[in-house]
Amino acid sequence: MRLGIRTAVWTALLVGASLVPPGAAYAASADLLAGHDWAHFSGAEPTAAGVKITPLDRWVTTPEGKRLQPNPPANLAGPHLNVSGDFGVDALMSVTGAKSAYLQLYGRLPVIYDEWRQERPSVRVGVVGGKLEVAVWDGGSDKAVETKSFGSGLAGDVAVSISRSGGKVTVSAGGKQLGSVGEHSAFSAGTVWFGADAQVGGGWTLRALTVSGSAKIVDAPAWAQQQSSTSLRARASALPRPVRVGSAIASTPLVDDAAYRAIAGREFDALTPENDMKPEFVQPSRGVFAFAEGDLLVDFARANGMAVHAHTLVWFEALPTWMRSAPDKNTVMLDHIKAVAGHFAGRVAEWDVVNEPMNEDNSDGLEHNLWYQAMGAAYIPQAFRAARAADPAATLYLNEYGVEQSGPRWDALYKLVKQLKADGVPIDGVGMQNHEYEKGDRTPPETFRKHVQALARARAEGPGVRNGRRVRRGHDHAGQGVRRKARRLPGRAELHDVRDVGVHRPLRLHGRHRAVPPHRRGRAALGPEPQAQEGVLGNARRAELTGRSEIMPAFPTRSRVLLVVLGCVLFAGVVPAASAAAAWTVLWSDEFDGPAGALPAAANWIFDTGHSYPGGASGWGNGELETYTKDPANVSLDGTGALKITATEDKSAKWASGRIETQRSDFQPAPGGSLRVEARLQLPDGGGSGYWPAFWTLGAPFRGNYTNWPQAGEIDVMENINSQKIVHGTLHCGKTESGGPCREDTGLTGQTTLATGGFHTYAVEWGPTRLQWFVDGVPYWTVTESTVGSSTWKSTFGHGYFVLLNLAIGGDWPGKPTKTTVAGRSLLVDYVRVSRSG
Repeated sequence: MRLGIRTAVWTALLVGASLVPPGAAYAASADLLAGHDWAHFSGAEPTAAGVKITPLDRWVTTPEGKRLQPNPPANLAGPHLNVSGDFGVDALMSVTGAKSAYLQLYGRLPVIYDEWRQERPSVRVGVVGGKLEVAVWDGGSDKAVETKSFGSGLAGDVAVSISRSGGKVTVSAGGKQLGSVGEHSAFSAGTVWFGADAQVGGGWTLRALTVSGSAKIVDAPAWAQQQSSTSLRARASALPRPVRVGSAIASTPLVDDAAYRAIAGREFDALTPENDMKPEFVQPSRGVFAFAEGDLLVDFARANGMAVHAHTLVWFEALPTWMRSAPDKNTVMLDHIKAVAGHFAGRVAEWDVVNEPMNEDNSDGLEHNLWYQAMGAAYIPQAFRAARAADPAATLYLNEYGVEQSGPRWDALYKLVKQLKADGVPIDGVGMQNHEYEKGDRTPPETFRKHVQALARARAEGPGVRNGRRVRRGHDHAGQGVRRKARRLPGRAELHDVRDVGVHRPLRLHGRHRAVPPHRRGRAALGPEPQAQEGVLGNARRAELTGRSEIMPAFPTRSRVLLVVLGCVLFAGVVPAASAAAAWTVLWSDEFDGPAGALPAAANWIFDTGHSYPGGASGWGNGELETYTKDPANVSLDGTGALKITATEDKSAKWASGRIETQRSDFQPAPGGSLRVEARLQLPDGGGSGYWPAFWTLGAPFRGNYTNWPQAGEIDVMENINSQKIVHGTLHCGKTESGGPCREDTGLTGQTTLATGGFHTYAVEWGPTRLQWFVDGVPYWTVTESTVGSSTWKSTFGHGYFVLLNLAIGGDWPGKPTKTTVAGRSLLVDYVRVSRSG
């Protein structure tokens, strides 16, 4: 959202009130509100009157729950300043009542961890008790090094000016200079970020904000980072059995540190929020939620094709004090899960639902924390059921440390998991959190293997659960017709039978951002540097896991390497790889044999041409730029047994391409059987931004109607954008308006990474109660009847489907082509086959 709230009256008032120190040559003021993002700022709400600031009362607490440091928000997604000399900031603060109101100018954003906050240089100006209070931090302490109060009787609309000149910060109110304090190098880094807060019980409105002088306004950086074929994530995805490599990421350095941002987006393909989704951060006061920082991390992950493993919903640390003292713990826990998991539903792949519930020193093996004291062991299944209700498609984990080793802690965890499964609790996996500080902390591979096998058996002995690979991105999409997807994330590696294990390793990406607070000194604190991260795979050794291989890291012994390793064992249904469990009979196929330049057989295919279906939405409902044609230059056989769909661009920069759909629209399983839709494809190589090849199906009721999407159903077997090595499989269904059983407009979608170019087979298998997606015979994504509900499942799959192939250019998901986009790239189709079994 962009905000425009300035008026000429307030501009004149502020310019008149602005204090310009002698000798300063300030440029004309520039607006910091209009056209800039203030909507994604915790505790802030853009209104017609200005940005309304609501007190969060957010604190960093100790593990025991004591309030340690205030943790007010900064506008990470909004504008900040690059300053090179003297500058001035003018603010119109509308203050009601007697509660304090604060505007903070951060020279450097604070470093925030779950048990401490490192204050960096900043200046805070507040209307406190009718006076203007100015406090300055120099970065050496969490306390202000200088605090002074000026004036009196300030209330209502207070025009505040803050100027930096000659090593001092001078303030005025209502055009009257009040005084100055030492700058204490608060702005020596050359940047200024904005924060705002209010005293509990109060609130105020920022009605105007301008800057003048030697300052440049800079908005939030672009999230998408340059990818590399030699990155850690690329090497991991190229392994014979690809794995994802994750990192615990913090929101603040993503914004103010370009190197941190580049490493995070380039080296990792999974992201765990380090703190920003923990209870004390997202619900600092009862019913008051602060999602902006978590949303920022999700947006960054989306832009870089990363899965989000969200952490954590229920824990006994990182809690706000109100949550600890609330008498109705059961209600508090369930309401928190509903609100937080519901907010991120469809945008994160997984949740650590219950974190660290074990304590082997107690007879039942459980930590007798505040949740246990209020509800007994029942809090654990209640939490999982609430999380499933809030986000039915997310994979749900119980996370615990120390259970990779044998002993009573492991024994208690195994007993708990077996009981949860026997009781039908929707737990999808166990996170095995290994704190590895030195060589002696390493877990023997054989021990880890045995524990994984035991957990797999625990799954097999319990009721069936869903496979766990679920990630989507929300998307606003106007108009009717076939509305497809926004950008998507890859999910976690899923298990295909009870013998497999998926291992996800989030490395903490701290670098120089992680200092050691006084109460934690003496503990290891520094995270991995890029070369150490690379060594995780470079020094990897193999460990056989019941016939399948998986990476077990052999980490360097240097102290600045690795703090935490998470091995996540995902419970999944016993699923046959590819088609091993079924005998398929080909129902229909096209092998695309014929002379070069010939059109595909008209007996098999309908040509879609132009910019839309008759009466349908323009741009095919997706904002596509190309014109579809029957020109052999865009769609024809290549003479070697393949169909070639090519995107061309003419001299006027207009694009053309090809789109075909099967004449038949009756493809569906026989009663009680399964249907397999498969193609062998080679994706366009190196076309770049704007390329969008797809192999997909639409429900027969859509043909000739063109306005009943997504009710008619859509199964996307393969989609790819912008020449990325990521493919997406998706189900669209249910209602048109946002949300619904298929999370529209995004749909229920999973992703996987392609390790190599060339041809790959893409397939979807449609059974009585399950859809499953495959690449090269390996399943990577599943949607079941229970995911969308029986009524939606029946309405979506109670009819036939037709098959489509196209190569779009541009659109709402991939975006527009750029100057580096290369025309003339092709989607090659070796064959399309539709088969039945049963």
